[in-house]
Amino acid sequence: MSFSLDHPDLGTVIGNDGPKVSRFFGVQYATLENRLANAQLKTYSGHGDVIAEKHGPSAISMPNACDMEHMFIQQTLPHGEFSYSDTECLNLNVFVPKTTRKDLPVFMFIHGGGFAIGSNAWPQYDLAAFVRRSVERDTPVIAININYRLGVFGFLTSQELRDAGFSSNNGLSDQLVAIKWVQRYIAGFGGDTQNITVAGESAGAVSALLHATRKDGLFKRVMSMGGTPLLLKPLPGFVAEATYSSVVDQLGLASLTAEERVRALLTISAEDVLSKVPPSAPLMPVVDGSVVPTPFTFSDYASISTGQGCESLLIGDCAFDENDPKNLQSILEFAHDIGFYAPAVEIAKAWPQKAYLYHFNEVNPWDGRWKGFSSHIFDVALLFQNYQDMLSKEQQEVALKFCDDVLDYVSGKEPFPSFKSGEGGARVYGPGSLGARFIPGTKSEDVGRRSVLLRLSDKVGLDTLSHVWDMFMIGQ
Repeated sequence: MSFSLDHPDLGTVIGNDGPKVSRFFGVQYATLENRLANAQLKTYSGHGDVIAEKHGPSAISMPNACDMEHMFIQQTLPHGEFSYSDTECLNLNVFVPKTTRKDLPVFMFIHGGGFAIGSNAWPQYDLAAFVRRSVERDTPVIAININYRLGVFGFLTSQELRDAGFSSNNGLSDQLVAIKWVQRYIAGFGGDTQNITVAGESAGAVSALLHATRKDGLFKRVMSMGGTPLLLKPLPGFVAEATYSSVVDQLGLASLTAEERVRALLTISAEDVLSKVPPSAPLMPVVDGSVVPTPFTFSDYASISTGQGCESLLIGDCAFDENDPKNLQSILEFAHDIGFYAPAVEIAKAWPQKAYLYHFNEVNPWDGRWKGFSSHIFDVALLFQNYQDMLSKEQQEVALKFCDDVLDYVSGKEPFPSFKSGEGGARVYGPGSLGARFIPGTKSEDVGRRSVLLRLSDKVGLDTLSHVWDMFMIGQ
C-alpha cells in the first residue's frame, strides 16, 4: 500500500505503508555528471512528487554478491533482481516510525563489503524491523541506509586522474554527501538534525570512524561494528598509483595517451571492468590529505581528536571476526586479535568523549563452515532483526537486547556503563543462555577473548605487531 508524506523541501514523497513503519526507497541524495565525478548534493523544487516505492539502482559490483554474503551468513533471505548503475546509484532508503513525536533521533547505516560489494537494497540490511522495534519499546528512531560507489568507480585514483579533475576517495565522499543530505532534509521526515548517529559494519565501520575525526560536526554519535581504519588501513599514494597502473593494464588501456585513458575509463562498460579487474585489487580509501588526511596507526588513536559535536562512540567485535575455522586456526586468531579485538579496545580506551565497548559472542546456529562460531557480520544480522524467526528463543533474546542497547544509544541514553581507561568494562552478548551482561574490568578472558596479543603488545607495541601482520599478508 502506498503512503505519501508532504515534505517542505522535497514535495510529496510517495513511499510504502507498513506495520508501524513507513518506508521510502531509492531517494536520490546526489547527482553525478559521470561515473568518476564528484557527487553533487541533490536539490529539489519542493513541488511535484518524489516516487520512493522501490529500491533504486545499486552501485556497480558483482551481480551475485548478495547471495555470496548470504552464504557467509549461512542463511538466505528472499530478494528479487537488483538493478545497477554507475551514475544513478547514489540513493538512500528512509524508514520512518509511525509516531506523533517530532525531532526523532536518526540512525544512518553504511554497509560493509570491503569497499567492493554491498547495497542498501539487500534484505539483510532492511531497517524496517529495527525501526518497528523502536516503536514497540517507545524509543522511536528514523533509520536510513545508503548506497555509495564501490571498487573502480569508488576508489580508483592516480595523479593522472587528479590532473584530469577527478578526486580520490569517491566512495567516502559519496557517504559525506549522504550525511549532508540527511542534515538538510531529514527534518521534513520528522528527524532531528542535531541527533544523528552514523553507524557502519566492516568497511562501513571503517568509513564511519574516518568521518568521525572530521571537524565539521556532521553527526553526534558514531557506531563501529567489526571494523576500524586499523583493519582496512587507508592506502599510501604509491600503492594507489600501482593499483591504477595495474587496472589500466588489465583493461587494455596502457598504450593510450593519458587523455585517451581517462576518456576510456569514463566510457568502458561496467561489465568489462567487473570481468577484467580482479576482486583482489586494492581499491579502498587512500590517504589524500583531505577526505583521509593521514594514515591511521594505534599510536595515532592514542591522541585522537574527534569532530566537533561527535560526542560518543559505540564499538565492538565478534568473537571470531576472521573466518576459516578448519584451516590456519592460529593465524586467523592472530588476525582477529590484531584486526578487530585490539583496535576496538584501544580506540575505546583513547576516545576523548564517552565510549561504549561490546563483544558479540553469540554463535552462528546454521549449517555451514561457521556454525558454532561468532562470525563476521553475524552481529549485524541479529541487530536488524531480519533473521529473528530463524533463531532459538535464547538467541532471539540476545538479538533483542543488542537491538535495544543500540536504540538506547541512538536515542542518547546510556545503553550500559561506559568504558573507562584503566577500569575497562564491556557489554557481552551471548552465547546462548549467558544472555547479555556487563563485564567490568580489563581481563580479556572474562569477555571471551585471548590475552596473549595484548600482553605481547606491552613489550613491543601494537603498531609493531600490526606491521608484522601487514608484512605477512603481502608475503614478506
